[in-house]
Amino acid sequence: MENLNKLRELQTKRYAESSSYEENKSFEMAYIAMWSVLEKGLHIYANDAVKHRLHTNVQKWDKYLSGTTKSKPEPIGNFSLEHSNRTIPPVPLIESILGKMSQVSKVLDSKGKYRIKRNKIAHEASRFINEDKYKEYKHELMKAIDQLSRKAAIYAQRD
Repeated sequence: MENLNKLRELQTKRYAESSSYEENKSFEMAYIAMWSVLEKGLHIYANDAVKHRLHTNVQKWDKYLSGTTKSKPEPIGNFSLEHSNRTIPPVPLIESILGKMSQVSKVLDSKGKYRIKRNKIAHEASRFINEDKYKEYKHELMKAIDQLSRKAAIYAQRD
């Protein structure tokens, strides 16, 4: 529940910032503010996902070593319990605990137009052609954030 509360607090803060940017017609900053909810939201769940992955791999090895299964598991190459904060956590890693998130994957796809636009805004000071184009991108981004929020709420109920 703690992680869900962090995500909700982040959403509240960033949505307020985004609305303020929109009022001032700074659609690029509004997009970046909302984008940060998605990125930071994944980071909130990354350490849980890393621990889950390690636990799953250790269980496979335990079954193999105890003779419960005959197939030798892949070597465990990383015993870290934390995800690096330097990169966006891979969506499949987060999906391992939250479940499938196709909209999040679509928006974060490094070759997709939503991520490319985010990077162009952040690194090249690119602009949206017009407000309608911004609204199109915002709509897809909001669907991804909503999907993450719904999956996080379900996960909090199991936790």
